[in-house]
Amino acid sequence: AWWVQDQCATDGQDCSKLECCKSAGSTCYRQNEYWAQCKPSCTPGKDPAQPWGPDWNCEAVGSKTPPAPMPTDGKVGKWVPKTCSTGFEDCSSSKCCLGVDQQCYKKNDNFGMCMQDCTAGLHMEDNNGTWSCKPLGPRSHGLALK
Repeated sequence: AWWVQDQCATDGQDCSKLECCKSAGSTCYRQNEYWAQCKPSCTPGKDPAQPWGPDWNCEAVGSKTPPAPMPTDGKVGKWVPKTCSTGFEDCSSSKCCLGVDQQCYKKNDNFGMCMQDCTAGLHMEDNNGTWSCKPLGPRSHGLALK
């Protein structure tokens, strides 16, 4: 939306009052009652990049900023359709997905699945299986599936 660049938080800025992020694909996640920050994903607990900092509770504040526009030529490398995972396939080995705006997220050491987003913890749609939701590989921006 046109107003995002004027009214939303930049990376590294507290977004708890603005409740939106300038960076495409980011969500404002709450660390605690005093701080929230724009991040592409959030796992509750210690941030491995800042182990000295307080734990994150990862409550989403506001909604996710839509991803950047997709390339218009629709071309992907020849290896992509042969290598990357689709739908409900395990993507933990390929670490790439064939859908538009898909990310391979880790459930555990044995399974991952392509989804638009993932929240760590129990997933009702997976018989209450626990997901780590660690991103594996890059987010897919091409090759829409029919």
